[in-house]
Parts: sequence; C-alpha cells; structure tokens
Amino acid sequence: MRISAIDDQRGFFLAMMTMAHLSRDGQTLVGTLNHHRLGWVEDAQGFVFLSGLVIGIVYGKRLIRQSRGAMLRGLMTRAKTIYIYHALLMAVITLVVMLLYHRPADLNTEWSDTPLLVPSRMIT
Repeated sequence: MRISAIDDQRGFFLAMMTMAHLSRDGQTLVGTLNHHRLGWVEDAQGFVFLSGLVIGIVYGKRLIRQSRGAMLRGLMTRAKTIYIYHALLMAVITLVVMLLYHRPADLNTEWSDTPLLVPSRMIT
C-alpha cells in the first residue's frame, strides 16, 4: 500500500531540487524557492529522509512477514536496479554533452583535452 502523501512530498522535493540546481548561483527566483532560505528543510535533506522512511516501511514489512534474507534480497535488487538506471542515464548525458557541447574559446585547452594529466596545483 502506497502512501500518496509521502510520494507527493518526495516528488515535490525532487522538483525543487532540480529547480535549485538549474538556477546555478541561487540568485534567480527559482533559487530563492529553495526551502532552506524560507526556514524549512532543504530539498535534498527532505528527499533523503522521506526515501529512508519509505525504505523502512516497505522493507520493514518484508522483514516482519518473510525473513531477513528476503528483505536483504529485495534491497539489493532495488539498489541494483537504481544503479543500472543511473549508469545508463549518466552514459547518455555524457554522450549528448560530448556530441553537442562546444568548448568555449577561452577555456584552457590543456585542461579540457587532458584533464587527468593537469597537475592539481594548476586547478586551484
């Protein structure tokens, strides 16, 4: 049984997190909507808390009704699914950026062509 109020809040926190990250410097209207500035919980903290609560509800029931092994198998299956989707999404984003993004003319070519070979003291 899903609790729609928790799902709604998680979705809200995700949307607000996305908007806050898209504003980059936080000086835009979208950035000021971040709840930390309004004296409420930050979006990422709220999302992580509610996600932990959902995990506790879902897999706690499995622990009570079935066994510890069933709970752990369920958790590992869910984590594997999430990480696979994350890896695929990051690969797609990386490919799109590589194909569509053009390096600015003022960017240091040494940093962008071989970033792993640039000494860390030069990056500061």
